[in-house]
Amino acid sequence: MAINAQAIVVGLCYANGFSPICDKYGWQYGFVAAVMHYCMVTLVPGLHGGFCLYNGGFTAIFVCILLIPILEKFCKTKEEKLLAKAQK
Repeated sequence: MAINAQAIVVGLCYANGFSPICDKYGWQYGFVAAVMHYCMVTLVPGLHGGFCLYNGGFTAIFVCILLIPILEKFCKTKEEKLLAKAQK
């Protein structure tokens, strides 16, 4: 797939939707979200005939719906890590 394909470009426009994940949990989890988003943004157009207008936003929301509950359950936030480190 070319770097200037519509699915990739529209997906990049909505990639800033993951900045709250980076802010709260760190850049590693933001990277995981971005990889999930890239995988989904390239696959979803096949489901609806290539109409990509809202593809990036749809997949960003879907990634957040999947990832945020997992992060909240199993991962510490940056603040929690700093507090634990300060208490040692």
